[in-house]
Amino acid sequence: MKALYWVVAFLLSSASLLGATKWKYVRAPLTDLPKGFIRDHIRDDQYAIGYLPAETWKNLTPELREKMVELDARAWSEAQFNLKTLQEIQRPVINEFGPFEEYHTYTSLTSELKALAEKYPQLVTLSSAGKTVDGREIWIVELSARDVVDENKPQLLYVSSMHGDEVVGKEMMVYFIRDLLASYGTDERATQLLRYGRLFLIPSMNPDGTERHQRFNANGVDLNRNFPEMNEQPFSTSGRAIETINLMELHRNHHFLVAANFHTGSLCVNLPWDHKANSPGEKFGDDVLMMSLAKEYASHNAPMLEVQGGSFHDGITYGYEWYQVLGGMQDWASFFRGSTHATMELSEIKWPSASSLPGFWSNNRESLVGYFEHGLDGLHLRVVDEKGALVQNIGVDISTAKRTLTYNNFVHRPTVAGPQQVTLKAPGYLTQTLTVNPSRFDGTYQTVVLRK
Repeated sequence: MKALYWVVAFLLSSASLLGATKWKYVRAPLTDLPKGFIRDHIRDDQYAIGYLPAETWKNLTPELREKMVELDARAWSEAQFNLKTLQEIQRPVINEFGPFEEYHTYTSLTSELKALAEKYPQLVTLSSAGKTVDGREIWIVELSARDVVDENKPQLLYVSSMHGDEVVGKEMMVYFIRDLLASYGTDERATQLLRYGRLFLIPSMNPDGTERHQRFNANGVDLNRNFPEMNEQPFSTSGRAIETINLMELHRNHHFLVAANFHTGSLCVNLPWDHKANSPGEKFGDDVLMMSLAKEYASHNAPMLEVQGGSFHDGITYGYEWYQVLGGMQDWASFFRGSTHATMELSEIKWPSASSLPGFWSNNRESLVGYFEHGLDGLHLRVVDEKGALVQNIGVDISTAKRTLTYNNFVHRPTVAGPQQVTLKAPGYLTQTLTVNPSRFDGTYQTVVLRK
């Protein structure tokens, strides 16, 4: 790419492009970047709190270019034009969805989550995965109806903003939590999700980075390059950031059947593997299921569905074929923890105007609900011996996957639709193969007896 890169700070929503408010951007040469600018991990663009790639700048119409006011590198570096000013500029912008909220800070996010836990004590459990470098809590919101007692409910996970400057997902998590809680008891889908699932949501994995408006944690670590690689021990803590260790411990204590982490900088569903080529014989063991979940997610997000070209097809890509990532959370969770884990890229702009958030919610609401719903779809087995005692350490193989997952007592195994040939094996027991029709979990199990 050319030496100069055009950078947008709080790019206004598409609905406001021709309005009276002007965009603000910074132009800076690669060799002379002001403090606070870093290389983007994909396009090698420079940005500060959202950006416009150089290629996009070249393709803008003259009338849109005229809406921009140039800020030189010296003005930015000397804080003559700062974040607060940018926020004031965007504040009066109203898009087609009406008035909008500002982005949550760590303080306002903490206050809202605590208020929701207090308002909905039978549905919300607020806890922390641990503290960050700067002592902030990595809040976990667990949504599950306490009047439906079953510790073995399927566990599902959403994580956002492990990159501190990619915060659209953080707001989508808040919107999603609000929506489910307000709809419980009146909307069948929300009610079923909370009655029969345990939904874990982490709106902000890297609050230190977000407070600094930077990608990295407070010690300059890229958390999505910090998880153990496939040739390492799964819970090795050497060289790990505290935030990474906290999430590893969460995964150690819970088996998340399906999971996703939310980023910005592109618009797609990114599938395993990130660390190696996805040739036919090397694809993720649950690739058939993962692809069906990805297609479902993208099909309800019109802008995402339109993304084509290169490694992208209908808004979906395999990670390695896009660009290689080593030490990513997605591959670690999929490989070591048996999760079906995807990465959702929600916006090409890393930190878009808050005025665009209602539009992102409109594009992602159905996808967020449906992805979790499919986490409840599959096999739901209670495995016992001939005397009725629960069997431990059960290996489960299904006909549409190429990996064995291990369970104790109760099996929740997500699958694609259609009859599944299931093989169950446990130490000291005869292997048994049977055909099971997947279903959405409603609190009932099919009992399977293994003979010693």
